[in-house]
Amino acid sequence: MSKRDFKIVIYLVILVSSINM
Repeated sequence: MSKRDFKIVIYLVILVSSINM
């Protein structure tokens, strides 16, 4: 897994967390 993919995964997690709140 590349750094770019890792950043995308983190971004998606934050996005989903924000929506759930």
